[in-house]
Amino acid sequence: MKILEAKEKITHSSYDFPIKINWIDKEAIYGIVVPTHWHEEHEIIRIIKGKMYYKIGSEKGTLKDGDILYINGGMLHSASTYPEDECVYFCIIFDLASFTKNDIASGKILTPLINGNIRIFSRLSDYNDEQINFILNQISNILIKKTNGNALQVHGLLYMLLGNIIQNNYYDKETDIPPVKKNILQLKRVLSFIENNYNISVTLQMLADTAGMSQRYFCCFFKQMTGLSPMEYLNKHRIEVACYYLISGEKNITEMAYSCGFKELSYFIRVFKKETGTTPKQYYLNYHG
Repeated sequence: MKILEAKEKITHSSYDFPIKINWIDKEAIYGIVVPTHWHEEHEIIRIIKGKMYYKIGSEKGTLKDGDILYINGGMLHSASTYPEDECVYFCIIFDLASFTKNDIASGKILTPLINGNIRIFSRLSDYNDEQINFILNQISNILIKKTNGNALQVHGLLYMLLGNIIQNNYYDKETDIPPVKKNILQLKRVLSFIENNYNISVTLQMLADTAGMSQRYFCCFFKQMTGLSPMEYLNKHRIEVACYYLISGEKNITEMAYSCGFKELSYFIRVFKKETGTTPKQYYLNYHG
């Protein structure tokens, strides 16, 4: 989702593609809700403190202090925290194909992972692997120090991490992974449509047509897959983008409302308060004083 990419501009550390790193702590004040989405990049989340609730495919769970979550590329996933969770975490998002593009040796070893023939286990912390914990602690320390050479260090540590995962067989082989179902592909098309068109007037019929379903069947399908109605999801995505604009200070509230697809300022404010628990103005002041 675009807001996840946009947050790179405001986090403590970020590196050029193909590795992006977020350190999230301010959001702990308000909590976060990331609706179901997907991306081709792989993602690793390490909880520093607090709690996070996640869903990857049909798997649901709670992460706490020190837990590690690996999200394979192309997997539908969502996450949420609440103010009382006081969640602080960092996540690493990397394009594995580009990551190994000029490295023939590692490229060959990681090809099954790149092609989706193997899938790394999601809850890596369940294995209590000292090497994995050491590597991610090193990455955490690098982020805090913010010195020259950080990008190279993280790049090298990611190689160590993936090497350890492959060596210890922390993955499922293709024969253990169910084939991608038609409904997953249909949902991905709809989510991509929303991501690319949230700023225009999106109708339920447009979304149903994207999925190739009737409106009635599409509403049931979407709610079953994401836990939200299509319009609830659309508004959540629009508010995510609005939050970024408020944090970055790129637009005033009226401009932002219209650029996020809301036709009326009053309706935007109501939806924003429902989703975040505060008004757009107060949200802005919380970040900018």
